[in-house]
Amino acid sequence: MVFFVGAGPGDPGLLTLWAAECLKKADCVLADRLVHPEILKFVRPGATIIRLEHHHPGGFGCEGVLFRNRQDIVLWMIAEAQQGKIVVRLKSGSPEIFARQAEEQALLRQAGIPYKVIPGITAGLAAAAVAEIPLTDSDHSSAVALVTGHEKSSKKGSRLDYEALAKFPGTLVFYMGVSTARQWSEALIRGGKPATTPVAIVYRCTWPDQKIFRCQLGNLSETILRHGIEAPAIIIVGDVAAGGPNPSCAET
Repeated sequence: MVFFVGAGPGDPGLLTLWAAECLKKADCVLADRLVHPEILKFVRPGATIIRLEHHHPGGFGCEGVLFRNRQDIVLWMIAEAQQGKIVVRLKSGSPEIFARQAEEQALLRQAGIPYKVIPGITAGLAAAAVAEIPLTDSDHSSAVALVTGHEKSSKKGSRLDYEALAKFPGTLVFYMGVSTARQWSEALIRGGKPATTPVAIVYRCTWPDQKIFRCQLGNLSETILRHGIEAPAIIIVGDVAAGGPNPSCAET
């Protein structure tokens, strides 16, 4: 059997009890590169642990194993499960949020491998919490949209509708949006979102080197460039992002 387990945003203290118990029972654990190493201490001695690391474009180097693509990863999980092993696919955050869970599950179903999902705390919610940002607010935000800043290159059909997002009556939470910040922030402004809209950037949420930056939508890309902000980071856009504690950096 395969378990899709959410490891949370970083801090091991945010791992759920259910996830910890699953790791203790696992025979094989395939962990994403953003999973905190302390979390792997829950894995029982003798179990196989493979850390996914991006060593070159299009490939995943994993402690002697090379997965060329996502299908290779799933084929490995299928092979292990067919031997009667308990396999854990350990994903940072929560498996159902921008983790391409559906693609992996479809291949498992085709192979007749049972699976179960154990949710974790997704980075968007954790980032709002550590920055003391209420994603919903009775005066300023009655809805929340989780948005990817990095769409799949081979995706068919329409892309994100930034004009609709610009008019969204609530808070926008961007995942994987650092490298494309200029494109999507300018698209939002063209769609009618005010350039003065408050923005909070939470870098490496809940990790020891976490940093919080605040700026406006109109100077988001300049802020990222000036401070050398890289992934992983969550970017929160909306009136609610104006509040919270003193940030690492505030710009107007």
